[in-house]
Formats: sequence, structure tokens, C-alpha cells
Amino acid sequence: KLALSRWQKDCQDEKEGLRPWQAAACGSVAGVLSAAMTTPLDVLRTRLNLRSSSDKEALERALKKKPTAFQLLYEEVLDVYRARGLKGYFAGGACRAAWMGLGGFIFLGSFELAKTNLLGEGDLIIPHGSSSSSSS
Repeated sequence: KLALSRWQKDCQDEKEGLRPWQAAACGSVAGVLSAAMTTPLDVLRTRLNLRSSSDKEALERALKKKPTAFQLLYEEVLDVYRARGLKGYFAGGACRAAWMGLGGFIFLGSFELAKTNLLGEGDLIIPHGSSSSSSS
């Protein structure tokens, strides 16, 4: 009981929230992980969007019967696997993860920095080159 009451008191005394650099790091990690996990879906979506109807085989199939969305997706899944194996589903994943990691770092870091400054929870961050007071 004593340890629990001390812990509750300590938690109430501390400010809630993350420092801007911590929020930026969390945003970066979240961006990298989400991009890496959703890359296969993005590859399939992109391939479906870029599918051309000028392909003779695809045109013949479309004239015979219009394929459903599931059939088109299934064909793309097989095409990617036949062409490159499992690696094909992660094509461009490193660049995508880097981009999303950078975006998460900037977005969440700047959000937390703005929140901290606007709520007056910390010292106002001023770049080193400028000063608010002039010296004579």
C-alpha cells in the first residue's frame, strides 16, 4: 500500500506528456513500423491503379466477362509472387519507411513543441541567432 500511494503521489506531481524530442522519436518509430507493415498493400494498390487495359490478354478477358475486384486483386497477388517472390511485396519499402519515419518525426515533434510553447509548459524555444532584447 505504501509503495502504491508513493507512486500515485509521484505521478500526480509530474507533468503528463512527452518532451518534443521524445514525441518526435515516437512519431518516427511509428511511421517506420506502419510503413513497413503496409508496404505489401501499397504495392498491390499501386499495381491495380496502374493496370492498363491495352494489354491484349486483359482486354480479351474483359470482353468475355468483367472480372470482379477480388479476381483482379488475386491476379496481382499471383503476378507479384511469380515475378519476384515475397520480396516483390516489399519493393520500395525502405524508401517508404524512411519517408514516413521522417514525416512522423517532423509532425509529432513540431506538434509537441508547439503545444508546449503555446500552453506555457516549458521555456520558449528561440533560435540562437535571434534575441528578444537588444543590447546597447
